Amino acid sequence: MADLKKGIDDVIVLQNSKVKTVFTPHMPIKTIQHFIGRSDQVSRLVECVITPGNHALLYGDRGVGKSSLANAVTNMILKQIYKGKLSSKSCDSTDTFSTIMDHALRELGFDLDLDERTKEVQMHGNVKAGNEKIGFEVGAEKKSTEKFKVKSSTLSPSWVGSKLKGIQCLIVIDEFDAVHDQVERKKMAELLKYLSDNSQSAKVILVGIGKTADDLTAGHPSVRRCLMELHLERMSEDELKRIILDGSQKIGLVFEDEVIFKIVEISAGYPYFTHLIALKCAEQAILNKKRHITLEQLNEALKLAVASAEGSLTSLYQSAVRGQKEAECKRVLLAAATCNGSEFSTAQLRERLNEILGISIDSKKIPSYLKGLTCNDDTKIFRRIKRGVYQFSDPRMASFIKMISMT
Repeated sequence: MADLKKGIDDVIVLQNSKVKTVFTPHMPIKTIQHFIGRSDQVSRLVECVITPGNHALLYGDRGVGKSSLANAVTNMILKQIYKGKLSSKSCDSTDTFSTIMDHALRELGFDLDLDERTKEVQMHGNVKAGNEKIGFEVGAEKKSTEKFKVKSSTLSPSWVGSKLKGIQCLIVIDEFDAVHDQVERKKMAELLKYLSDNSQSAKVILVGIGKTADDLTAGHPSVRRCLMELHLERMSEDELKRIILDGSQKIGLVFEDEVIFKIVEISAGYPYFTHLIALKCAEQAILNKKRHITLEQLNEALKLAVASAEGSLTSLYQSAVRGQKEAECKRVLLAAATCNGSEFSTAQLRERLNEILGISIDSKKIPSYLKGLTCNDDTKIFRRIKRGVYQFSDPRMASFIKMISMT
C-alpha cells in the first residue's frame, strides 16, 4: 500500500511540474511556442499556404518531426495569417480517398447525408389546375431540384473539389503513407490539381513517411507544378541542443554539458529520442529534488527511456535478438548502429565489429549473420538495399540500439 501511495504521489508531483508538457516524446508538438528549430521549413510552409494555387507535401523518415512541424505551422497560420476553417485527420490502413475527404468535408460543415442536384425534365400535354387547363408544348423542358443522400464511397476528386471551390479552408492530412493503394493516392493528387486549377482559397497539406514525393502521390505527373515538396531531414545537433536547453529553462533544471552531448549523440538527429531521454532525466531530477542533471542521473534515465520507448522499436529489436545466438546478434546490431550514414556495407560492419568489440570475422561469414535479420517488407530489423549493402528498416533503430548499449 505504501508503494502504491508513493507512486500516486510521484505522478502528482510530475503533473504539477509541467515537465510532460515541455518534453513530449509521445505526441507531436501542437503550437509554435513549443516548436524548436526548422525556421527555413516553417517559412517555406507558411509561404506555400498563402500562395494561390499551391499545396504542400511534407515527407521524410519516421520520427524526424513532420507532424510537429505541420501542427505548429497550422496553428500559427490560422491564428495570425489565414483566417479559414481547419480540417485535420491522421490516416490509418483502413482509409481511402473517400473516407479521408468525407471526414474533411464534414469537419468543414458540409452535410453529406443530404445533397441537391438539378434535373431537366420534358413536359408533355396539358395539366389541369382547378377549372383551368395549363398547356405545355410537346418537348418543353423544366428544371427541378431533388435531394439525395451522398454515398461517401463514391466521392470523386472533381466532386470534392467542386464542394471546396471558393471555401476558405486548410485541410491537413497526416500519416498519408498509411494509405497504401496507389489508386487512392492518385485520387488525392488529382484533387490537388483540381483545387490548384479552380480554387485559390482551399489548401491541403499532406504529411507522410516517404523517400521521395512520388511515394505519396503515386507519381502523378501533373501535380508537381502545384505541389511544394518539403523533404524534412533529421534535425541538426544545435537544434537538438536547443530542445534540451529551452525545455530545461522552462522547468528550472540544468543539464550538464556532458549530459547534453550524450543525449544529442544518441538522438542522431531524431527529436523523438531527445524528448524521451530529456524527459526521463528531468523526471528523476524532479522526484529526487535535484536541480542539476549529471551523467549518473543520465544512466538511470536511459534505462527508463528504453523501457518506455515506442513499442514498434522494442518489439522489432526483441524479435531480432531472441534465440540461441542472442549475444552474437546484439554485437552485430551494435556494430551496425555505429556505422556512419543511413546504409552500411558488409565491409563496414566487419570493420566496426573489429574496432568496437575487438572481434575479427571472416568477410564471407558476414552475410550469414545478416540473413536471419533481413527482409524486404520491414518485418525484420534490416532491409537489403543491394548486394552487400543494408539499412535498418526503421532508421531510428540505430539510436535505440545505442541507448540500449549504454544501460
